[in-house]
Amino acid sequence: MSKDDAARLMATQANKLAWHASAARHLAGARWAELQTEVTQTGFFCLDDTLKYALQSLDLKEKSAVQVFCNNGRETLSLAALGVRNCLGIDQSEAFIAQANALPTLAKSDCTFLCSDIYRLPTRFAVILTPP
Repeated sequence: MSKDDAARLMATQANKLAWHASAARHLAGARWAELQTEVTQTGFFCLDDTLKYALQSLDLKEKSAVQVFCNNGRETLSLAALGVRNCLGIDQSEAFIAQANALPTLAKSDCTFLCSDIYRLPTRFAVILTPP
């Protein structure tokens, strides 16, 4: 393993541990219960208006999309509200993926979630959404 690869692996592992710890705090907070209620509403959408407008201008109906660093999946569910099919959320935190996997049933959505890192994206997508 090269020096650069070792450094990337170490940084990725440290980041993963930090997000895993953060997931526990998200789950324990009142916001998690609110989110579980919000996603049951028809047309649930949590992305800001600027991003919503930009995504709508792309005509994503029936296209596939992936969101890397999906956290608990709420933004991935928002992509489905735009007509995107085959929405996949990816996060490296098993704890956040567990939260994300609880939401599609509540939202009556077919979004799926995968625990992986960005260096191992599974396939090509029309849209890849990442945090700013």
